[in-house]
Amino acid sequence: MKVLNDGSTAAQTDEWSTGKKLGEDVPMEREEEEVQSLIPIQACGAFVTALEDEFMAVREAAVYSLGKLAVNRPTFANATIDHLADMFNDEIAQIRLDAIHALTPLVIHGVLGQEQLNTILTGLDDAASDNRMALHELLSRSHLADAACVKQCVQILLRTLGRFPTDRESTYRCLASIGLKHAHLVQTLAVELLGVTPVFDMQEQSIEDEIYLAKLVLVLNAASKQPVICSLTPPYVKKHYRFLRCASPHLIPKIKEYEQSIISESSVCASSSMIDLKVQSLLDNAYKRMVEAHISAGISEKSALFKLILRDLEAYQTIEEEIAVPARFLHDLCNVMNLFDIVNTGIRSGDEITTIFNIIQQAHRKIGWIESQYHGVDKKILAALRECTLFLNLIQVAILIDHIPNGQKQAPKLVQEEILAVENRFKKLDSKPSDFTTKLIHWLNEKLSETVQNGSNLEEKKDFLSGHGIIAQLTGAYIPAPETLPSLRKISMKSVQVIDPNKDVQAEKIVKFVSGLPTGVELNCMLHNLTAEDLEKFRIKIEYPDETIAYYRPRSTEFITLSNRLVRVQTTVLISAQLWAEASEIQLCCGVLLSSPQGISIGANEYTKENFFVPLPDADEPTQFNKISVKIHPVNRM
Repeated sequence: MKVLNDGSTAAQTDEWSTGKKLGEDVPMEREEEEVQSLIPIQACGAFVTALEDEFMAVREAAVYSLGKLAVNRPTFANATIDHLADMFNDEIAQIRLDAIHALTPLVIHGVLGQEQLNTILTGLDDAASDNRMALHELLSRSHLADAACVKQCVQILLRTLGRFPTDRESTYRCLASIGLKHAHLVQTLAVELLGVTPVFDMQEQSIEDEIYLAKLVLVLNAASKQPVICSLTPPYVKKHYRFLRCASPHLIPKIKEYEQSIISESSVCASSSMIDLKVQSLLDNAYKRMVEAHISAGISEKSALFKLILRDLEAYQTIEEEIAVPARFLHDLCNVMNLFDIVNTGIRSGDEITTIFNIIQQAHRKIGWIESQYHGVDKKILAALRECTLFLNLIQVAILIDHIPNGQKQAPKLVQEEILAVENRFKKLDSKPSDFTTKLIHWLNEKLSETVQNGSNLEEKKDFLSGHGIIAQLTGAYIPAPETLPSLRKISMKSVQVIDPNKDVQAEKIVKFVSGLPTGVELNCMLHNLTAEDLEKFRIKIEYPDETIAYYRPRSTEFITLSNRLVRVQTTVLISAQLWAEASEIQLCCGVLLSSPQGISIGANEYTKENFFVPLPDADEPTQFNKISVKIHPVNRM
């Protein structure tokens, strides 16, 4: 407050003084956010000095600090871009990567000019793939000054695409983003990029040409924002657009001009709606028949009904491409129900224990395959499969108690672990078990608590937990699948796309190394639809000619997340073998290594857990599992 000449007080205001009144209050100037100083101005030069320091730790700390301080301050960020871009030439790969990560969130605050772009684009020739991937992300967020900058950026990206073919997917995503952000600038370059001549008709370019495909991704993304570009493209681009929309919808957005000219809108809507209804009815009928056969059919009828359903689902996978994945999922689910019914029938008719155990292991593997190979499965199905696993495990425990020596000592502990695992699983799924399972768990807890009252030793629980009692409680058990499954069409496959080693090149190449010593095979692949839990269990299976099997686990830093459903893995798979007389092939396969919930060894007196490997389907051929053949030749000396 300020005391005026007349004795009154006046608050500070945001307006300027008019100068017409004597003694009028002069308002305080507003301090802009950008001029607020965190540190004295004289100390700012320390950052520049630190970026040029001879010690790596100092330069690394300076890069990190500049990035953090500038991320929310546009003016400071603009001043920082030049200094961080200079760090792209640092001799240490990690500092170059840190500089890219620090600069990536800052480029949105300014426009990259020719001089800055020249410095930044030098990083695309970096030998480290992580640096190139990070730089693609930086360019995807950048705003370029003019058409010359866009042209230069595209030329460098196309050149590095030929030099580093493994960067294909990342380069396409970068070009797609540049096209969307700079559609008005790409419009002036579209004719030149596609090689259109005003005089002669053009020969159709191959869609398999990576350079042409990269240009097309850029132009089509720009055309989605600037429709006038569609009139500048050759006629065959419309056909290529339709193909790319089906093959890579994440790269090519919808273009209204092309969509309207393909076919009349009314016929498209009518035909697509009819097809959707027919497809949905096929899936719904198959699922309904499967659930009815499992719950209500008699023992003698179930096997025949399941065979008919499985035969129909196999036909759906080959005839209707649109429902191949949901049909394959239902096929696996039907197999689980069939195996569960076979176990129930066998345990009551007195079949051999070994046979029952083998069928249970098959069911466990099928359940593991469903959980590891499919994305978007309904939580109700996952909960039902967990209840099925509980029933199968309890049957194993019952056999363990009645037929295996010292089985009664292990059974209480196994039951306790199983109950805890079921509760954790349902908590994770945010679901509740069926009434049958709830009563079963309550009965098991009562039996276990009765022993606790009589003694703390687990060995005394054998008097209260019997195999016949468990089997009696499982009478009438079934997999509680929901009556309808509306999300069936949303299920997709978890798959892997192997980029390197190339199948054609690797077939002729022989990897030679000294026998008994490890050597490395470079592997670069894309993982589609895998969850964080799947990535922890991701393994590369190595199968040698003598049927020896090894598993290789990539390091966590070798998993690069490109999007919510796409992860890139670039690693060196370690292999080793003894001396061979001639070269031979080994098989590499990417998949998920799971542990069986209950794996009981029949011939042993103790409980063991068995791991099993679930291979991932090939993204290019979903009906086939991924497999890479590598010729190796261990020799005595190089």
